[in-house]
Amino acid sequence: MFKASGLFCFCLLIYSSKASADHVQCEHVLEVLANKVEDNYAGYADNNRENLNVVRSQLSERMSGQPHSNCLDFLSQWLSSFSDPSLNISFMPAHADEFAIPDHASHNDEPQLTWLSSTVALLELPSFETELATSIKQLISDNYTALESAQGLIVDLRGNNDGSFSPMYSVLELIGANGFQSMWHVLASADNTQYYRRQLTDDLRIQSPSVFDSVTELVASMSAYPNTWVEYSWPKVGGEKNLAALKEIFIIQNHSVGFSGEEFILAAKRNHKVKTFGSKTLGQLDYAEPVPHTILDSYIVYIPSQKRVWLQQSPINNIGLVPDVKLHVAEEEVVEYLHDLMRLKLKVPSMSSSI
Repeated sequence: MFKASGLFCFCLLIYSSKASADHVQCEHVLEVLANKVEDNYAGYADNNRENLNVVRSQLSERMSGQPHSNCLDFLSQWLSSFSDPSLNISFMPAHADEFAIPDHASHNDEPQLTWLSSTVALLELPSFETELATSIKQLISDNYTALESAQGLIVDLRGNNDGSFSPMYSVLELIGANGFQSMWHVLASADNTQYYRRQLTDDLRIQSPSVFDSVTELVASMSAYPNTWVEYSWPKVGGEKNLAALKEIFIIQNHSVGFSGEEFILAAKRNHKVKTFGSKTLGQLDYAEPVPHTILDSYIVYIPSQKRVWLQQSPINNIGLVPDVKLHVAEEEVVEYLHDLMRLKLKVPSMSSSI
């Protein structure tokens, strides 16, 4: 009887310790996450600290007895209280299989250029990811001579909701967004400063010399004035490669367009020839340049390090940009619809009618 009671107590002790460890671990993860966000998030001061603490307290109570695999849900809920779509958390890749995180199929983000008719071109830009900068620039270089005779250009941005600003410069130079400049305040935390210092690669120096110089100056300022706001401006868009023959420029947008895609729209709209079509964008541009941070070697959180300076435009997070013309056309028919509209404006026959 004594042995049986001892075994029962031992098993109960193990179970209680495991439940307690899971509970403490989740709370500890939330504490580490909260500290990371407070130290590095450019939008932290824009939120009500009291409300954040209330949400955190409520989540801590609900964490009781939850297994470690359920921590991610609570962490995501706390981050959602900031209402910033750029602020998000996930399991580290090494832990994704352990907790059965679904694998998202990759899709082709490469830029594509298609001639819809003799003087109307379609440029598909589903992403402005940094690694696509060379592909975008090469595509334009290979077709620049032909593009010089284009009277109409349709730019399809659907799906473009992430990436960087530097890859869009070569396209904006074609459109003619002369003088556009994007201004930001960067939080000069230690982690953010290290991140920007790592961006100063030979590839960036070669592909975008002006951006490299700007980031170099930014890193110097962040190092000189730690834990303060440092003003940063992206280089102005040049005008030496403008396509002078362009008469009409249509941009396709919808709710899948955010961040760099939205910045592209704001820049392109500097040209009075540009008109946007589709539906409202995602609304993800108030805070930018999410820096990855690891949390206890189990999670990775992306914390925006920059806050946009809005001068002639109100903040757009979770609001989006409204198109000039709202379309009620099936997604797969948008390009054909806009091509027909552009041909009417330009009075240019289609390729089929000219044969």
